[in-house]
Order: sequence, then C-alpha cells, then structure tokens
Amino acid sequence: MNFNLLNIHPEPQNFDRAIAMAKRVDIMDKIISIYKTFKGIHGVFLSGTKAGVPRDVYSDLDFLVVVDDTFNPAAQIQKLHDLLNVSKDKIHTYCDDSYEYGVSTDFYCDNIEVCVMHYKKNDLESRIASYYNGNYFKTGYFYPGALIAALSENHILYEQSGALKQLQQIANKYPDNSVKIICNRELGWSNYFIKKFEQFLYRKDSNNLQVVFANVIDCGLNMLYAIHKKPYAGPTKALSGHFHIFSHDCPNLEKIVSIILTGSDSSTKIYTLQERSDIAISFLKTCQKLLKSQGE
Repeated sequence: MNFNLLNIHPEPQNFDRAIAMAKRVDIMDKIISIYKTFKGIHGVFLSGTKAGVPRDVYSDLDFLVVVDDTFNPAAQIQKLHDLLNVSKDKIHTYCDDSYEYGVSTDFYCDNIEVCVMHYKKNDLESRIASYYNGNYFKTGYFYPGALIAALSENHILYEQSGALKQLQQIANKYPDNSVKIICNRELGWSNYFIKKFEQFLYRKDSNNLQVVFANVIDCGLNMLYAIHKKPYAGPTKALSGHFHIFSHDCPNLEKIVSIILTGSDSSTKIYTLQERSDIAISFLKTCQKLLKSQGE
C-alpha cells in the first residue's frame, strides 16, 4: 500500500508518524489477508478519508466489512482474533451485535485500537434508502447520517464483486426529493424549538435549555447539509472540517455552534442563556431563509 503522509499536522517528538503508519499498514495487510479467506465477504472498507494515516498517538483503525447472509460473524471474529494473536486481555468488545455498529469487535493489536464492524449488504442498502426517505432517528451518540457519510467517503481496501463501489455510488447519490423531505422535517422541528426557547427562558429552566441547544445544532446543520446534498454525521464531524462548505450560507458558523453548545467562543467571553438562545434562534431563522430562497 502507498499512502501520502504529507499535509499532516506535526506531532510531539515522542510520536513517530512513519513508524506508526508502518504498524498500521501491517495491520491492514494482515486483516485483508485474513478476510480474503472468509466466506460470505463482499469486501472491506477502511473508515475515514485519510486512508489510515494516524493523526496522533491515539488514532485507531476502523474497518467496515460488507457481508452476505452466509457470513457467520461470531465464528469469523474468533478466527480473526486467533490469526492476529490477540490475547483476551486485549479484547475490549468480543462480538457486539447492535443496530448502530452492526456486528462489531474492538481490540488492541500491536498497541493500536482496532474496530471491525460487519454489515450485511442488503441492510446497508436499506439504511441508505431509509435515510434519504427522511426515516432517520438519532440514538444516543449515533447519527444515522454518519454511516451514510462513511460509506461515501470510505477507502476500499478489498472487494470481490464491485459491491462496495455500488454502495458508495448509492450513498453519494443524494436524491433531489430527499432534500425536500429532510429539510421539511427539520423545518417543522425548528419552529418547535423556537417556541420552546420562550417557554424555558421564562421558567429559567437551564436543564431543558441545554437539551434544546443541542437539538438546535442538529436541526440547523441537518438543513444545511441537506441543502448541499451531504448526509449529516453529527456536530463532531462537522467541526472537524466541513464548515468551510457553508461559509457563504452562514458566516462564522463554527463560532455560532460553539456558543450555542458551550456558551463560549474562542475568546474568553461567556454568554448568558438569553444570549445563547437569541443566537440559536437567529441560526435557525437563517437556515429557514436559506430553505425558502432555494424553494425547498
């Protein structure tokens, strides 16, 4: 594998990126070699757009494996651990079956955290269709759009039949009708949240205001992302590098999000609940105007 190590932020002297990258490439090669021997595999994605390049000493490796109905996750995960010589004390999650992360395992290999998630191809296709139909619901810290965004951005390490490229094409094809469906849904929520600010400010209910602040960010960013035909993967992903896309639509977006969520910006200024509420309402109304200007 050849990976570009340029254009990366410098790290402390005790972190050698070249050594760290070599270890990751070795793990990737081993995992691909192992999965090539398994039955029921369509292919393997490496999550993220940096192709495994470590940002710092804490950077992990996330793999998304696309399987069919014949794949036996529990048995194959055990084989994966055995072939990688992963001891039991290095396994954080042995075989977890959840809607959010498929059938997954999380462990340490050569002191690097590795997460391998297994999804059935037909399930992924169903989730993509469901998201673009507006049938998405956030559960805990999991954003449904995060999986769609990951599929569209993931690096294909190995595939057998072109199934992974097909999934990427479907995930990247944001239907025009979906923009309307998602924006109209969030538009309704935005009006609801605007009314809630008046209620909770009057009651001086700071706890419920915090909940509304978080929901406002999701609501507004969902609209902005939909306008630009991009699945919304949550505020953390947005903060990590997507805000430049919206610089024309909503100037100072990063500062606005920081104030609404935390009550402060990059300066030392602390904002009151009233000030944060006013900024949050202004943010939602800006998003509403953008929808109207585009005829959504």
